[in-house]
Amino acid sequence: MRRRDCFKLLAAAAATPAGLWSAESALPKHPSELKYSKLTFHPPQAGQYRHELPHGAVAYLVEDHQLPLIHLSVSIRTGGYLVPDEQAGLASMTGSQMRAGGTKTMPAHEFDEEAAFLASQISSSIGGTSGSAGLDCLKQNLDASLKMYFDMLKNPGFEAERLELARRRRLQGMQRRNDRTGGIEGREFARLLRGDNHFSTQQTTKATIESITRERMIELHQRYYHPSALIFSVSGDFETKDMLAKLAS
Repeated sequence: MRRRDCFKLLAAAAATPAGLWSAESALPKHPSELKYSKLTFHPPQAGQYRHELPHGAVAYLVEDHQLPLIHLSVSIRTGGYLVPDEQAGLASMTGSQMRAGGTKTMPAHEFDEEAAFLASQISSSIGGTSGSAGLDCLKQNLDASLKMYFDMLKNPGFEAERLELARRRRLQGMQRRNDRTGGIEGREFARLLRGDNHFSTQQTTKATIESITRERMIELHQRYYHPSALIFSVSGDFETKDMLAKLAS
């Protein structure tokens, strides 16, 4: 059958007028001769999707009903630049332990199990210039997932056992951070570029990691995690009015 199809294709090519065949299949001799139709793109106006919530937070909402999925993220006005050199690592540890350390109402292992049961991805972190927290869930599990998500943002538990485990992992990672020359080059380039006193060149040490306590993480959270410091962005299968009501609660 394949040989017969080849013969048919050759016969069709031979029967096609030479001029028509060459016009349709002609290729430019040089890439500079390529021509493209004009591309017109009108970026959406952010103001159309911006909403101010009663408690002071700002939210950007974009509906997308193609799939029953919802993605929510929040940016927090905080970051490692607010932490003194002698506490290097406190911000990033606080951000990760907000998710890993459970909440005041739900131990860490129960939080993990419930999130897995709901097939919801919940995350939290703090970088050099901002913090963030994310939620990806099914539309049908939105209410239960949001309850856990906001519980993490408002009432992190910073479980002592999880904190100690994270501390040991950080110390082990520090012992291996010179194993690859790329890491050394990156740190030295940043230091030469910005100097020793810039927040981006802060280096954690055994002393700074061991100085991180649950009390210091609670203090950092209470100082920076409040509604007026939050910017939400939500996309997915929801109604804007309903989502605004959920975020305002």
